[in-house]
Amino acid sequence: QESGIKGEQEEAFRRHIDLALEVGKPIIVHCRPSSASQDAYDDTLRILHSYFILHNSRLRGVAHSFSGTTDEAREFLDLGFYTGFTGVITFKNAENLREVVRFVPLDRILVETDAPFLAPEPHRGTRNEPAWVELVARKVAEVKNEPIGRVAEMTTENARTLFKIE
Repeated sequence: QESGIKGEQEEAFRRHIDLALEVGKPIIVHCRPSSASQDAYDDTLRILHSYFILHNSRLRGVAHSFSGTTDEAREFLDLGFYTGFTGVITFKNAENLREVVRFVPLDRILVETDAPFLAPEPHRGTRNEPAWVELVARKVAEVKNEPIGRVAEMTTENARTLFKIE
């Protein structure tokens, strides 16, 4: 039964990728492995790699609400993807994820809220608000030892580039 559902998920993911390529839009990939298995990242990256080769790297996107490892982030970056970070990077127990923030170049980072979920500290456990994206940007600035103005400027430019906003 589970393999059938996994097959359906993979097919739906491929249809989304095909549609994104057809209409020239980026894909937003929210990959969340289960506590029992890390296969989600492996499967997602395997599928994306096949499209990267097949379509000569025309596929654009973001690893939304990224919670993976530095190695997984590297694979998304190698595919030309951006990495989106949420309020999770402000959590006390998220040092591994802050290591990923240190690793990802600023010109490949998007700051996100994932509202109404994943409210950043000091609001953790409450309903997240889009305005709190500033707290995520401030944590990126702190972790990368960059001025907040530079982080705001770069991540805004990254979003404009990815989504072709003029």
